[in-house]
Amino acid sequence: MNAAQLPEQYATRPGTPMVGPYSTNQMDDFYHALGRGEAKASGLMNLLQHLIVAEQCAPDSRVLDVCCGRGLALPLLYRYAPKIARYVGLDISVDNLDEARERIEALRARYGDPFPVDLVECDVAQPWPALPSFDIALYTSALEHLPFELGAQSLRNTAAALAPGGVLYLSTPRSRRPPAAPAAVPRPCLRVVARRGRAGHRRDGPGHRERAGPAAARTGRPGDRAHGPLRGHRSHLVPRPGRTRAQGAAGRGLRRRRSRGRHGTALRLQEAIMTMSITTPIPGATPLWVSIEGINGVGKTSAARSVAATLGARGLLLDELTDQPGDTLPGLVIAALSAEGDPFLRTGHPVVETLALLALQVRKAERLAERDLAGVDVIIEDRAVDSVAVYQAAILCSQYSEASPEAVVRHVLSSLRRWRAFPDVTILLTGDPTVCAARFADRIGHPLVPPDVRVIEQIDALYRAAADDDPGRYTLVDVGDLSPQDTAAAVEDIVTTLLDRQAAHAS
Repeated sequence: MNAAQLPEQYATRPGTPMVGPYSTNQMDDFYHALGRGEAKASGLMNLLQHLIVAEQCAPDSRVLDVCCGRGLALPLLYRYAPKIARYVGLDISVDNLDEARERIEALRARYGDPFPVDLVECDVAQPWPALPSFDIALYTSALEHLPFELGAQSLRNTAAALAPGGVLYLSTPRSRRPPAAPAAVPRPCLRVVARRGRAGHRRDGPGHRERAGPAAARTGRPGDRAHGPLRGHRSHLVPRPGRTRAQGAAGRGLRRRRSRGRHGTALRLQEAIMTMSITTPIPGATPLWVSIEGINGVGKTSAARSVAATLGARGLLLDELTDQPGDTLPGLVIAALSAEGDPFLRTGHPVVETLALLALQVRKAERLAERDLAGVDVIIEDRAVDSVAVYQAAILCSQYSEASPEAVVRHVLSSLRRWRAFPDVTILLTGDPTVCAARFADRIGHPLVPPDVRVIEQIDALYRAAADDDPGRYTLVDVGDLSPQDTAAAVEDIVTTLLDRQAAHAS
């Protein structure tokens, strides 16, 4: 099928800036947008996918940015991957490359010149100029700007540029609805990570982490097994047949499937934005990891802080994501999600919100793995993975009423286990949802509307169901008749008992 035969919903919109057959329309500068507190679905996802790629770059990696545009990947590479060996950006638009050069000058003024940067004017679907091989290729939110045949050729060129063991990070946005319309909101989703090399090949080197998972696709000799939406050999990478899904809920990052053993459908969140390490181990002697969960207004944060203060140097408190400083990445993302003042960080894009919050939870665990935990006996985490699962399940299912919230909670938690370690113990504080909602309203300074109170009631039920699903991890504390001091004391007793048991087991 050529470009002229494409259905109308896949045609380039009138008014789109073009260079020949290519759209050169650029993604928003999400750095500036987030700094203004603007929560745009595409901006959040582009920021997170660029951050994850930067954090996966091993020292001495050679990085290729296909259709680099204005160089929006560079700030995160300068900040989080300054030890890469080289960056090369390819783009067909001279104007885009000029903006990228201005960005590079500003970055060098702040960070110096940690690695060589080359920008090349290039039609990525035509033969490329002579370039070295690359360990990492980044191709984000650009493939959809090319007609089908040219896009496929650009993927072949990218595959050919990868060194053995090289990794391709590829993302495309999805439209909110099947017809193309100016008001449609892009739904970015990183769809595949492709690795080039022999089956079983592992690239060794300092800082390297093996990437594996459901979205990984290997390219190599004929006969190599391929996984994920793309498959191919060393220089032949084509869309895998049979993977195109209809739009609607599936096109918005959700996939409906028939429940086993009964009629009806269940929501399934689309799996990984991109592959990450299966778990995040804590180096050295592993402290006990305790998370404290509960609905808004139950006294969870006060208890976590009180226990951490009592433990002193023996305890490490991981603050709730919403309590992170505003000048950090989590703080900026939370500020964007809360810009409209919604008590549950709702922006109208629940799938994007869920993926953003899950990515921040993974990032929290990765940051913890880098810390020196000598002398720390217990980690106290104020809201962990369970909060994202239950809150977002309630929010998602308010828009997709045919889905089972309990099933969404289970799917989110099972998917997240691939990306980060879970707490050893989760202390769930429970109380009267109506009383807790009133406390929460007092704290935020305005009353909750009845639908928001019902959200808290549903979240309370989902927490209890999650505890029933995982009784070995959860410990429930009913704080209905307890003062904040008594609640903190009850949590402290549980943590102290767990530490005593751990010490007895070690001896």
